[in-house]
Amino acid sequence: MHNRTDWIDYCKAIGIILVVYGHVVRGLLKAGINDNLIVHQYIDSVIYTFHMPLFFFLSGLFFLQTLHKYGAAGLLNKKIDTLFYMYVIWSLLQGGIEVALSQFTNNTTSMSEVVSLLIEPRMQFWFLYALIILFVLTTFIYKVIPKLPASVLIGVSALLYIYAAELPQGLNSYFIYQNLIFFTLGIGVYQLNDLRMHFNMPIFIALIGAFIASQYLFHLNHTYQDRGFYSLITATIAISMVVQAALGLMRFELRWLKLIGVYSLSIYLIHILTGSGIRVVLTKVLTIDNFYIHLLCGLLFGLLFPMIIQYGVEKNRLRYVFSAPISKLWRT
Repeated sequence: MHNRTDWIDYCKAIGIILVVYGHVVRGLLKAGINDNLIVHQYIDSVIYTFHMPLFFFLSGLFFLQTLHKYGAAGLLNKKIDTLFYMYVIWSLLQGGIEVALSQFTNNTTSMSEVVSLLIEPRMQFWFLYALIILFVLTTFIYKVIPKLPASVLIGVSALLYIYAAELPQGLNSYFIYQNLIFFTLGIGVYQLNDLRMHFNMPIFIALIGAFIASQYLFHLNHTYQDRGFYSLITATIAISMVVQAALGLMRFELRWLKLIGVYSLSIYLIHILTGSGIRVVLTKVLTIDNFYIHLLCGLLFGLLFPMIIQYGVEKNRLRYVFSAPISKLWRT
């Protein structure tokens, strides 16, 4: 029997596969390994219009549930022990490896860049950095206004997104402007139906058509970097389509796909190291420069190796890899 929220894991699986694909292809293009640059750049822009907004949306789904269960202080302590801890530890780990292996990779990384992580996040870790900010902000808002309807927060955050270029900048405020709307959309969905979602084939077909049309029209004059009203509509349509796709996939008992979703956070943390590592081995050691061999290996290593690592951590009950009770330091 399916749990009623299994669709969230399928959404995470779709999202993380797109994340790994995007980073693998970007790494290949930067290394000069490609077969059709224009096509890959277009696919890249389509993916980047919605795959990270999808994860902010999914992160917002359980916000109110967690807040009501643990309270404001408890929620923030849990995020410090998990998100903040993972952000610091894995930023330092990946950054240190990048510094040591700079001569073999596409990027030259300095240790000063690595240790400035509290001011400016690097690489894929910007997502955790932004998510921490959003949890702190929304927790404060609901602490002050406990009965705030999500619709009000959605409206305000949509305006922040649309008019971000005209708002005060600095202090990494763009993380709020660009991502709060999707986080609050998740809160809104939870308030609206308590995550009771059902697959509807006519709606799914309509969303596929809307996705194709919106992406085509958006990319006539824009790329994913152009933020505003049209990119918000495009991302929202794509997220809705992914949700319907995930609800449909639940019918097929794709346990391997669900497992990718369950392990999506560890994949997000580790896939750059494993994906870049296999590219270095293929090019420097095996002298293979075929784009599709690189893409296949990058996807396999980017997805499977982090899952193996997390499985090993769980099986051997290793501590302090993905979380640590650091909030106890000021609670005792």
